[in-house]
Amino acid sequence: MNLEDAVLLAIAEGLNNPKDIAKKLNVRIEDIKVAINSLEAGGFIVRKVKGFIFKKEVYELTKIGFDRVVK
Repeated sequence: MNLEDAVLLAIAEGLNNPKDIAKKLNVRIEDIKVAINSLEAGGFIVRKVKGFIFKKEVYELTKIGFDRVVK
């Protein structure tokens, strides 16, 4: 399994920010951010901002991202 697939799987399991994903996969956060940027450019995930006072960026699977995880 490559890093992008591992990141997609982690997001599918409910981890939605780079720090948590890096910790679970035991990979440098910089590498996770590169994979996230690639996945976002490919349309597999979308970035959303949550919170009113304490804004936080989170990531969610798109339909094609979900289909890739299922395969």
